[in-house]
Amino acid sequence: MDRTPSKSLAALWMAGWLSLTLIVAVAGREAARELNVFQLMGMRSILGFLMLYPLVRARGGFAVMKTARLPQHAGVLVGSHGGLAEHLFHRLDKDIIGFNFLTHAARNVSAVTAACMLTSKAVFNEIKGFDETNFGMEYNDVDYCLRLGRVGKRVVFTPQATLLHRCAQSRREGWRPKEHLSFLRRYQGIKDPYYNENLDLNRMPVVVNPNHFVHKDRVGKLKVLMISHNLNLEGAPKVLFDHAAYFASSGGYNVTMVSRKDGPLRGQVEEAGILVRIVEGVLPRPGENTLEYTERLREIGANLEAKSYDLVVCNTLTSFWGVVLAGLFNLPAIWHIHESTTLDQFFHFDPVPEGLVESCLAAADRIVFQADATRKLFTHYEKRGNFKTISGAIDVGAIDRFREQHSQRSLKVKHGIDPDKIVVSLIGTTCPRKGQLIFVQAIELLQTTWPNDIVKICFVMLGARESPYLHFLRTQLETIRETDTRLIEERHDVFDFYRLTDIFVCASFQESFPRVILESMAFKLPIVTTDVFGIPEILEKNNEEALLVHAGDPLHMARCIKNLVRDPKAREELGAKAHAKVTRLFNSRTQLGRWLDLTKEVVARHR
Repeated sequence: MDRTPSKSLAALWMAGWLSLTLIVAVAGREAARELNVFQLMGMRSILGFLMLYPLVRARGGFAVMKTARLPQHAGVLVGSHGGLAEHLFHRLDKDIIGFNFLTHAARNVSAVTAACMLTSKAVFNEIKGFDETNFGMEYNDVDYCLRLGRVGKRVVFTPQATLLHRCAQSRREGWRPKEHLSFLRRYQGIKDPYYNENLDLNRMPVVVNPNHFVHKDRVGKLKVLMISHNLNLEGAPKVLFDHAAYFASSGGYNVTMVSRKDGPLRGQVEEAGILVRIVEGVLPRPGENTLEYTERLREIGANLEAKSYDLVVCNTLTSFWGVVLAGLFNLPAIWHIHESTTLDQFFHFDPVPEGLVESCLAAADRIVFQADATRKLFTHYEKRGNFKTISGAIDVGAIDRFREQHSQRSLKVKHGIDPDKIVVSLIGTTCPRKGQLIFVQAIELLQTTWPNDIVKICFVMLGARESPYLHFLRTQLETIRETDTRLIEERHDVFDFYRLTDIFVCASFQESFPRVILESMAFKLPIVTTDVFGIPEILEKNNEEALLVHAGDPLHMARCIKNLVRDPKAREELGAKAHAKVTRLFNSRTQLGRWLDLTKEVVARHR
C-alpha cells in the first residue's frame, strides 16, 4: 500500500499504537518535518517484531533519500568507517537484490537510524534513552542501539517499512568533531558481529572480496630487509622507519634497514633496535646494461646475505633496485611508491637501463601507494593486480600527549618568538617542489595589501637545507625584510614548531600523502594547503576541514591566511575537525596493523 499521509496523521498513528514511541533524531524533537511514510502498512511489521519477540527492542525500516528516492539506509554497520558507523547499501537502487538478498530481508543488525526507529518506551527509559551529552547531534541512535545490545536486546531491520527522509532538515549542515571522538573512545576497536570481513563494502552491490587474506596467523616472525633512499629527516624515510619499528616491536620481526646514504634519522632507527647498513653503488652506472647491472647487484646481495631474509620492502622510486635484488634471490618484495610523477620525469637524468624500472613494477608482489591520485599515474603498468592503496598514518596518541605536556606560549618563548604573535608556519625541506617561494610571495602580498594584519604575524619556514634554491629564497626574503619571517634549518625538535604554530601552510606543487599535513592535523592546526594529488583525499574541498588553494596561487593563499588571522573561531573549528579526522582515519594505532598484515600476506602468497 503506497500512499503519503499527512505528517500529523503519520505521527499520531505511530505514537498512539500500543503505547510505543517513535524515536526520531533526538527523542523526536524538531525532526517530524524530515519524514514521510509511503508504505504505511509496512510499519505493522515493525510492531509485529516488538510484540512477538521480547528480546527485540529496536526495530528500523528503509530510510529513502528524497533525491531520486534511492535508499539511504538498510541497517547500520559499525566499526568499519574508521571506527564510526555508516549506512549499509547507501544509494543502491531499490530494485537491485544485492548480496544474499540483504536489502530485502528482515535481519538482525547492530543499529538502525532514528530517522525510522520504533522502540519500547519502557526500555528506552530503562537505559536512559539517547545520550544527548556526548551525542547531541550525531550517533545518538547508533549509541542507543549498541547499548541495547550490551544488555542482551536485539535490533532488527525490516525492508517492509519505507519512509522518505529529507536529510538534515532539522539540523544545520556539518559535523561535530567532539562527537566523533566520543564515539571512538566509547567503542574503541568495535567489530560488527553482523558483517563478514570477506565482503567489499566499497562496491555496490556488496560483493565478496576475492583478495581478502585470512591466513595471516599461519605466518610467523619474519626477517625483513627494508630499503630506504636516505636517512634524512624527510617524510618517506620517517614512514619507512615507523613501519620498521612496528614490525620489530609488535610483529617480533628481525629488521635490517639498508640505505644508500647516511643521515640524522639513523640514530632513531638504531635506538629502536634496528640494524642499519649503508650500501653505496647500488644504482646502475652510466653505460651499464641490464645483465652487467644485475650481476653486480647479485654480488651486493651476497654481501648483504640476502638469502637469509624472508621479505624485501623498498621505499620510493629510487629504491627499485631492491625489487631487482629480491628477484635475483627469489624473495617476495613490497614496493612503496610516494612520488606523484611519471617514470620519464623522475629518471630523466639517471642512467637506468631501458625497461628495468617498468619490469620492477610488474615483478614486485605488491606495489603500495598512499593515495589513489598517485596510483592513477602508474595504472597502465599494473598487469597482474599487484597494486594496492593504503593510506598513510602517524602516531596521533604521541602527538596528543606532546600537545598536552607543552604549552604553545612557552614554546614560542623558548624559540625567541613573541608569544602574542600569530605564528604561520611552513614545515618541509627547502626545494622547488615544496613551494616555499609561493609562500614568500604570499607574505609579500600580505605586507602590501593588508599591512595591519602583518604586524600580528610571525612567519616560520622550517627545513632549510643548503642548496641553490635556499640561496635563492634568501635573496627573495630581502623583499619582505620588514616582516617577522624566520628561515630555520632542519632539526629534530620539529614537534616544538608544530605546537607553537597557529596556522599551518603547505604550498607544495607535488605531494602524494604528505606527512606534514597529517602531523599538523594531529596538532589541531587550521591548515591552508594546495590541493595537489592526494591532499584532497586527506582533507575535503568544502572548507570544513582545511582551506584548499590551487598550487602556485599566492594571492588566494594570502587571503586564506588573512581570513584565519582575523577569525580565531574559524581557526579553532578547522583544527578540531582536522584532529578528529586524523584520529579516526590516519592513526598508526590502526593503520600499522594493516601494513603488518600485508607483509604476512605477501610472504604466504609468494610461497
